[in-house]
Amino acid sequence: MTAITISQVLDSYDENNTVQKNNTTIDLIEKQIACFESGSSALAYRSFRSARFSLIKNIKRNKNVNVLSFEPYTNWTSDIKALERIGVQVKYTDYYELDELSEKLLLQKINIIYLSTIHTKKITIHDFNYIIHTAHINNVEVIFDNSFGALGSIYAPIADGADYVITNVSETDTFKNTLIGAFVVKSYSVAESSLNIFEEHWIEKIKHKRGISFANKVLINIKEDRIVTLLEEERSRQLEYSKVALTISKWLSRHESIMEVVYPGIEKNEFYLLADKYLEKGFGAKLKFSLWDNEYSYAIVRGYFLTALFSGLKIIVDKETKEFYIEVLTTDSISVLRYLQKVFSNLYTNISFRNTLLKKKEEKMNAQKYVQYSLTHYISKRKY
Repeated sequence: MTAITISQVLDSYDENNTVQKNNTTIDLIEKQIACFESGSSALAYRSFRSARFSLIKNIKRNKNVNVLSFEPYTNWTSDIKALERIGVQVKYTDYYELDELSEKLLLQKINIIYLSTIHTKKITIHDFNYIIHTAHINNVEVIFDNSFGALGSIYAPIADGADYVITNVSETDTFKNTLIGAFVVKSYSVAESSLNIFEEHWIEKIKHKRGISFANKVLINIKEDRIVTLLEEERSRQLEYSKVALTISKWLSRHESIMEVVYPGIEKNEFYLLADKYLEKGFGAKLKFSLWDNEYSYAIVRGYFLTALFSGLKIIVDKETKEFYIEVLTTDSISVLRYLQKVFSNLYTNISFRNTLLKKKEEKMNAQKYVQYSLTHYISKRKY
């Protein structure tokens, strides 16, 4: 796997100028991303999958590697076979006692810990300082998926000692029309801990190779003097997404149809204290909720989301747990709340209609029972 660049092939440009322009622009973007994530350097990739595979492969250094993932198996399904072919085994943990983590790392011969800033399924966070500290005591490297870290503005794991950060930017406005889908960022400590200080790090090697032989004649439609401004705007936009997610969570938590809302920013959440400690400027753009009525109401809300989806929300329904996952992709909280109000008003209308039908059905059944009883009683009296 190698780093790639962006956009469409253009044949009308001079190759040397195009290559030089690409290298300069990409280098500036990578430097800015590294700065945001508190790292020493960053590398752009086409996709999140290729970035993660390349990162683990290069950390591996031609030896068997065991990865302890705090993310579920479903997050690795597409990559397991490819990783196993290069000698990487992924093991999973959902829960751990703080005083047992070190023992787990030793017994399972863990080389890499992999976790997300915000757990993709549980929408919770861990005690990052403890995990990073315990990992480094046991000579284990730590990778953070910081895709919900708003380019380091919500949380920058490297500042707390993480070795690498990987972030998915494929859904962000700035990179949506490019072929950049993810970044890998390394910490300063990775370079300092190198066995040979004169040996070039693998990230720099890829960049050097990219600069010498550039096969793709592509043009990045981002002006160099606009890079910092655009990326700062992206960070601000994602922080606004986080604020909208908090507003939605609070609104849903007060709704009588909702059984539970899971979002790190809600004070009654069991992980709120950790979230308040680590996520200083926001709590991410993702939340989930479940309904009291797991049958009729669930079917109505699910159907409404599937047929009339709001463009500023990405909604996924877990059919097994019957939970609704919402990722906010808009800064317009008023429109989102209006949409949700419409969804639950529609739910109330359907419930009211259903209750009316059930009441009429019950009355009809009672009336039929009474008629049958009356006829039977009348006939029996005629026999005597």
